[in-house]
Amino acid sequence: PNGCAQARHCVSTSAARSDGAHYSRVWQYTKSDSSAIRDVLDVVSTGDREMGGLDSGGVVIVERTDNYLYVQFRSKILGLIDDVEFSAVEGHLYYRSASRNPLVLSDNGVNRRRINFIGQQLAARGRWYCPSLYDPVNHAAERAYTESAMEIDEGQEQHYSRANNVFGTIRRP
Repeated sequence: PNGCAQARHCVSTSAARSDGAHYSRVWQYTKSDSSAIRDVLDVVSTGDREMGGLDSGGVVIVERTDNYLYVQFRSKILGLIDDVEFSAVEGHLYYRSASRNPLVLSDNGVNRRRINFIGQQLAARGRWYCPSLYDPVNHAAERAYTESAMEIDEGQEQHYSRANNVFGTIRRP
């Protein structure tokens, strides 16, 4: 998939920068790619207790390599599955969090809140820079944030096509 083309409720670093509903900025780290993925794995494996039950239906690690992590989060009440991918490439962490069920009218900002939580936890560990996302369900500033992010992160453009290549090869049901 390229960005969030097939997913209504999704945030991704590989979405087009002009796609304000889905676009998100790349996170940066100053450690090895494998250490970055270990950090992410640690946060997603233990994070639900601190997220107030956001993903209390369960977390399944589907695939992990030294520079890639694919996780499925399940909602407790409806059992809906969200696919979340992380790819660590030369100090940049690309990610995609998307609801699998296209019939659901709203995810109530769950994908954004999940990504914000993971980013906050990584930043708290040090050696991470993770700009937060505003939740459009709860924040009117989403449009202003997206427009300013497009101006601020000039260096991300060179990594955009790399992220599409990485996520375009993933096998999903």
